[in-house]
Amino acid sequence: MSDDVLTDSLTILDQLVGFRPISDRSNLPLIDFCCHRLREVGVATNVLRSPGGDKAALYATIGPKVAGGIVLSGHTDVVPADGQPWSSDPWAVTRKNGRLVGRGTSDMLGFVSLALAAACRFSRYQLRRPIHLAFSYDEETDCSGGKILSEVMGRTLPTPELVVVGEPTQQEVVVGHKAYAELRTRVVGLPVHSSRLDLGASAVTIAARLVSYIDDLHAAYAPKSTRIDHRFNPPFTTLHCGTFRGGTSPTTVAAEAEFTTDIRTIPSENYLDFVKKIDGFADMLGRRPLVPDGPTCSIMTEVLTTIPGLTPSVSSSACDLLGSAGLSVGSATIAGGTEAGLFQAQGWSTVVCGPGDLRRAHVADEYIEIDELQSFANVLGAFADQLCTE
Repeated sequence: MSDDVLTDSLTILDQLVGFRPISDRSNLPLIDFCCHRLREVGVATNVLRSPGGDKAALYATIGPKVAGGIVLSGHTDVVPADGQPWSSDPWAVTRKNGRLVGRGTSDMLGFVSLALAAACRFSRYQLRRPIHLAFSYDEETDCSGGKILSEVMGRTLPTPELVVVGEPTQQEVVVGHKAYAELRTRVVGLPVHSSRLDLGASAVTIAARLVSYIDDLHAAYAPKSTRIDHRFNPPFTTLHCGTFRGGTSPTTVAAEAEFTTDIRTIPSENYLDFVKKIDGFADMLGRRPLVPDGPTCSIMTEVLTTIPGLTPSVSSSACDLLGSAGLSVGSATIAGGTEAGLFQAQGWSTVVCGPGDLRRAHVADEYIEIDELQSFANVLGAFADQLCTE
């Protein structure tokens, strides 16, 4: 059966990559394709449109609607390929020495194609417990699709035994990652000619001081032994300012500046505690003019998105189910975020495990090996066999 799944998945992967499902584009053609494939084998689909209507998430159940099944979760969006030195068309899967080269092949359309191909095959099985598919949108930006999808599934489906989020882990079972929050800070000053600094208020100067404070805050927290969690790497909460823009001319005091901050917290800490510290320092800066009796800047920080972490906690029965497919559960964690924490927040045992390698993602000539897809097809087949038993 796994050979058939692999063959079908290769055809599906060609189609998925060809849809160019970049996060800033509609994924509706891809979702329509998935729905058509499932409906052809008699599987009902549930489509959840985004608030704007231009994107959609999909979930479907193969087998009886009872507790104890498996959720196979993947995101359908990919990052752009613009400006990268690809050796072939990134939107057409190219075979090279056992590799499938194309945008999203590793992250994570390879897994989605396998899950869809396997589900169509599993529809012929006499499953006693179900397999659920969960395909989201916008995972590469703010996980908005995964948030809607996990909430609706949590309300409507019987509790599954296990959720497998198929991010590329080289088939290693990952049980944890940090939580994520993204902030945007905007500083508004008073622009004047730079020859009269005493009359203006530089938004760039104030923003730079706040960025420096955030960097100092990160450095102060990193070595604290009481804030170390060795399950993660690095084993502490991190703060990082990734983008900064401001000013219009070298001879004009900047009217505006803006920067973003990401906060990745270990389970014992909450991003809001760091936001409170940042806001406190910003309030001090906003009340203190750059020159005596001079004008001040206004500072506004907003939380753009939050993604819950995945806390290492897998039930014994979920471990048994993974073991039946030849997968062992250890203490592996990853530095990046996924949608896994959204499913765990529903009270479901969740792991991250999929074919491919995250180090190949988001770069030119991204690829997945055919052997990796074959190996994970065997895993999915073993899951199905287990769900056919009591």
